[in-house]
Amino acid sequence: MLSFTSSFDLGAPVKGALAAATVIGTVWVVTPASLPFDDQPLQLAATMNALALERYMLQHAAKPVVFVGSSIQATIPLIQCQPDNVASLSLQGGHPASGIETILRVGARPKVLLVEAPTAHGAPDPTLMSDVFPPGYWRIRTAVPPLGSNRNWMVMLYRSLLPPPLLLKWLELPPMSVEEWNKVIESRLEPYRRPGVRATFSIEDRVAALATLLRPLREQGTRVILHSPMDPVLNETSPTKDWLMALKSDLSDLEWFEPPADLPIYRHEGIHLLPGSGLHYFDYLMKRAKLPYEPKCPLPAIFGRN
Repeated sequence: MLSFTSSFDLGAPVKGALAAATVIGTVWVVTPASLPFDDQPLQLAATMNALALERYMLQHAAKPVVFVGSSIQATIPLIQCQPDNVASLSLQGGHPASGIETILRVGARPKVLLVEAPTAHGAPDPTLMSDVFPPGYWRIRTAVPPLGSNRNWMVMLYRSLLPPPLLLKWLELPPMSVEEWNKVIESRLEPYRRPGVRATFSIEDRVAALATLLRPLREQGTRVILHSPMDPVLNETSPTKDWLMALKSDLSDLEWFEPPADLPIYRHEGIHLLPGSGLHYFDYLMKRAKLPYEPKCPLPAIFGRN
């Protein structure tokens, strides 16, 4: 009768685990919590969105003021101009709901939440949520930053090689009045002003869903402010008009901030703000909400104003 004997050497896997732990620990120690190139954009929207949410998960305790929105939020203000006490969850092609869902899942307790109202009808993105919150592992990844994507060495290397943005150039506003600028971009607004367009979703259901998302935050004392950075002309065009009217009616107990008529806002196509106008609009929102902050970028000059 043949007999077989086998032995399993635990030395190799133990050594491998120790080596991995050593590498992770070294990265954790030598890599600062923030780096100059952390704000460099990436090409893939899905990657940028996941990194933005993951970064908030790591920093939320130091961010009492949170903005949630779509790509419109990207310049309100540019992330390079973002004050240290502010988090901006700008999701390319996304909706504020994904940012709100992230706040709830990590148990953050922001003092103030500013919600981009026109795009707030969307639901949390299930694909994005599954990428950012893998069951169980996301808590480990949050506790040990080198395990996350923001501190992945390939991501950091890629960002470090990108040319730094020319901030002051980016922030410059057109050398013309906002009325003249609006005539220049008039044709760009036409695709959004088609008559007879109806919402592709149930406005009543989506208002209720947004109220449900916001309820836990409001119960813990978070101040919720809704605002619309879009061109007022587009806000008066359905289905956006119908959506905003329903929000104001059903969530009438929330604060609403409308851009002041005397603040010229330059937009690319009536929706996305030029970076300089995004900074002015951000300054308006913070001051109206009486929220202190340390500016990182100077407000650019507006044509015709001192």
